[in-house]
Amino acid sequence: MNLDKAKIGIVQGRLSRSKLLHVFPKNPFKEFDNAKKLGFDFIELIAERKINKFNPIWNQDPELYRDIIKKNKMNFFSACDDHIILKGINSGYLKYLENLLNKLSQLKIKRLILPMEGRAQIKEKELNRLVNFFKNVLKLCKKYEIPILLIESNCNYEIYEKIKKKVNSKNLFFLYDLGNRSFYHKNVFQDILKFNKEIKHIHIKDKDSNNINVQLGTGDVKFVDAFKAIKRISKNNLVLVFENNKGKNPLNTAKKNFKFIYKIFKSVK
Repeated sequence: MNLDKAKIGIVQGRLSRSKLLHVFPKNPFKEFDNAKKLGFDFIELIAERKINKFNPIWNQDPELYRDIIKKNKMNFFSACDDHIILKGINSGYLKYLENLLNKLSQLKIKRLILPMEGRAQIKEKELNRLVNFFKNVLKLCKKYEIPILLIESNCNYEIYEKIKKKVNSKNLFFLYDLGNRSFYHKNVFQDILKFNKEIKHIHIKDKDSNNINVQLGTGDVKFVDAFKAIKRISKNNLVLVFENNKGKNPLNTAKKNFKFIYKIFKSVK
């Protein structure tokens, strides 16, 4: 994998100052200008756990977003829907999701991320229900021309493998969150190798022993082991997205994180 050729993004809100870490920015359009200056290829859009009327996805013409990325010569690429964490997997959520996908399709989003936590947590005893759910989501993704659905979860690989086989879709893949999975699966090297080419998307973050998101390099994530495994499973088609702690100055933190990851990447073989 050549990091210079990789697609690198940052989660929406991580370039803005706020007391809360995972929050929609007050000025979502300003972040695109900063992202371009810092060298990011895209900003990963978020839809919050509770529907936010100030989020342009819901209350403004997508043309406003399109004008911003055209100005900054960027593209939309992925979006993460946190509403599923609060809503869970049910018919009500699917109705909500169809509305969201209709909005995202207008921005030509290529990847939809579903963080399967909270009420949507993956449990093996609910395997058949989960399989039917993902089949329905994939139908909606196809309808709205979103080619890849990504499952983000802390589940064991064996459970994901069962879901993948039963869903039987070439459009379903796994999002690997370095911070979250390292807390539950200590051997990150072996964990990544298990998922292998099922991993199409990686969230870069660090966490401490209390499962708190901290600045890269100050927590428990074994980044050297992680990138050794990442280099084995991928050439040039992986996507890396920073979902890190913002620090006191989000822009300076972003610059430091770029340097941190490049240094580690170059040091591993």
